[in-house]
Amino acid sequence: MISRTWGGKAVPYGAYDIARNRAVVNVGISHDTAELAIESIRRWWRLDGRRLYREADRLLICADRGGSNGTETAGVETGPADPGQ
Repeated sequence: MISRTWGGKAVPYGAYDIARNRAVVNVGISHDTAELAIESIRRWWRLDGRRLYREADRLLICADRGGSNGTETAGVETGPADPGQ
C-alpha cells in the first residue's frame, strides 16, 4: 500500500518464467525502466532462477522497448552478465 501522503507513483515491473508459469514483480518509484528491469531479473534469479535452473550457465532474456522508452531511443541498455551479482 502506498501512503496517501507520499503522493508518488508506483511503477510495476516483473520477470516471468514461461516454462514454470511463475513471476516476480517489483514495484519501484522511478521511471528508469532499464534499472528496474535488471533488478527484476536479478531478483527472479535470487528467488527462483538459481534454485530451479541449477545447471544453467546462461539466461535468454526477451524484452521489448515499450513503456517510457520512446521509439527515438536507439541505444541498448545492458546490465551485468551474471544476474547473481
